Amino acid sequence: MRDGDTSSRIRKLEADIGLFQEALNYLHDGFVIYDDEKRLVFCNQAYRDFHGPLGEYMLPGRHLRDMMLQGAQLGVWDLNGMSPEEFTEI
Repeated sequence: MRDGDTSSRIRKLEADIGLFQEALNYLHDGFVIYDDEKRLVFCNQAYRDFHGPLGEYMLPGRHLRDMMLQGAQLGVWDLNGMSPEEFTEI
């Protein structure tokens, strides 16, 4: 395979991924994907909006535990007497 073919395929794949992400942002329901290490891969705008002030911290690569701790500190969830650290034990 020539380098030009590879570059063209990569650009096409990146464009397709962009279209897929754009389509997911039109969903009214929240959508999220985490990898096997519990790091955020993707979430749509509805998911961010649902979590209020935490939404701006939901960035690809962030660990679920870190986002849960941030959300607990922001008061996104009622911790029912637990400390933020207890709440984030996953």
